Amino acid sequence: MKTTPFNTLLLLAALCLVSALPANAQQSDARTMNVVSKPEASRILFQLDAPVETIKGTATEMKGAITFDPQNLEATKGEILVASSSLNTGLTLRDNHLIDKDWLDVATYPTISCKIDKLIDVLVKSRDAQTGNVHAEAKAVGTFTLHGTSKPLTASLSLTFNKQTGQLVVNTQFELPWKDYGIKGKRTMGMTVGDVVKIDVLITGKS
Repeated sequence: MKTTPFNTLLLLAALCLVSALPANAQQSDARTMNVVSKPEASRILFQLDAPVETIKGTATEMKGAITFDPQNLEATKGEILVASSSLNTGLTLRDNHLIDKDWLDVATYPTISCKIDKLIDVLVKSRDAQTGNVHAEAKAVGTFTLHGTSKPLTASLSLTFNKQTGQLVVNTQFELPWKDYGIKGKRTMGMTVGDVVKIDVLITGKS
């Protein structure tokens, strides 16, 4: 077919349009990462300051999924669900108080959830063009639900994606004023505790 000046202009325009598209528009590698519910892979650490000692605990019973595209990190979203009854401070009597109606009231509110709507302020620390592996830091914008009360939450996090294993590791730390979630917090735990609970979350997702 004979190439005319008009056809040449159309071809050049199409090439310019493709080159102007962002990388994530040209190639998408979006996938659903299911939470690996094993203590060595996913866990939550929490800490409450008290006059006599620092109360520390863990939670390991969780499920959920994260939608993740290494070419479009800002679009990351998902939800993590934690069984309230799985929180453990290492002391049975204290754990019994923790799950009763004056604290977590797990009979009424059996689940703690963290929903991620998007990532902002994404900073890619490394990206391997050959392997597709990515390491980045960002802020997650979403909602945290505790004791039946949901509140907006923005938290800094780091994420590492290994394309060969299909594994995503997310780590974040944040603080919550537990009284804002309608928790009465009577002295049934034997002592007063600080107003803020410090939380450290490690989540491993696998496609």
